[in-house]
Amino acid sequence: KLTLTGTFQYRDEVSSGANANNLLAQEYRMEVNYNLAKSVALQSELAYIRNDFEGDVNSPAAFEMLQAFKPGDNLSLNITLQRTFLKNIVLSLNYAGRFSRESFAIHTGNLQVKAFL
Repeated sequence: KLTLTGTFQYRDEVSSGANANNLLAQEYRMEVNYNLAKSVALQSELAYIRNDFEGDVNSPAAFEMLQAFKPGDNLSLNITLQRTFLKNIVLSLNYAGRFSRESFAIHTGNLQVKAFL
């Protein structure tokens, strides 16, 4: 079974205090899910985030408003591959990547094994 989903989100945020921050964010997201019987599942998500930000980028309020992304163009990629063995062992391989023109890419991955007794 293959499922495709697309979403769009627009956010307009303002913070007040010692440093006023303004954010206009646009997020385009596409998700693809593929399931093969009960043994294999693949989930992927790609998001393009455009942050138009005015204010102090290094403040805690800005970090929260930008959701740890940078002002400007950003990409986020998440991929999960899950495989079931012997009906009670599940192996999951996960990858998450964040990309921005302003900084280096951030890559995170993990491997998880679950046994149901």
